[in-house]
Amino acid sequence: MAGLIGLMAAVGPDRAMSLMGETMIAIRASFGPEIRERPPAYVHLPDLLVNGSGPSGPVVIKARIVLKTPALMVSRVEAAEPLIMDMMLEFFRELGARDTYGSAGLYRMRSESLRRINLLLGDEIIEQVLITDLLVQ
Repeated sequence: MAGLIGLMAAVGPDRAMSLMGETMIAIRASFGPEIRERPPAYVHLPDLLVNGSGPSGPVVIKARIVLKTPALMVSRVEAAEPLIMDMMLEFFRELGARDTYGSAGLYRMRSESLRRINLLLGDEIIEQVLITDLLVQ
């Protein structure tokens, strides 16, 4: 860390960052083609079917959720799937029909699900929560 600060002081922050980028590219090229970034993996969770209550009466929410994670973390995510499903069921039961309305509601559902899952796993290994199907009645 001190070396980076010294480099930034010597050549300026923009030049220091470009030098660091060039260095990383050179290191990666020296290892050859066997080191490549793996594409992300997608873990499909079982369908959620949750009944709850809203101000206008009972609410039923059905959702299909997919988790985007680095390929190396798939086994860790799959091992924690029962805990993730339990947490997601609890979260979706708290929602009412108004909480799921419109693009803002969908965004809040995704971001809160992402936050809760990463807290559950103890690391930020889930990059994105995708809600591929959502039915609210």
